[in-house]
Amino acid sequence: MSEFTKGPWRIAGKGTIRAGDGWIGRIHWHNRDANASLIAAAPDMYEALKSMLNLHLSHHNHPIHAAARAALAKANGHD
Repeated sequence: MSEFTKGPWRIAGKGTIRAGDGWIGRIHWHNRDANASLIAAAPDMYEALKSMLNLHLSHHNHPIHAAARAALAKANGHD
């Protein structure tokens, strides 16, 4: 899997998501604004989740850490 486009991502109107001068994608569903907001937040959430795991290494067996590691693996193309 290639590396994803670094953030920040932003909503550029009508469900369009951009990063820098590039185009990430466009959402066409009836709930496009909510979905676009979630997608635009993805890089920030990814980095926050990685930071959270690094800060809480002493509790690495807690179930929430397994869920966090699984989410990061999925984001990295390892589901």
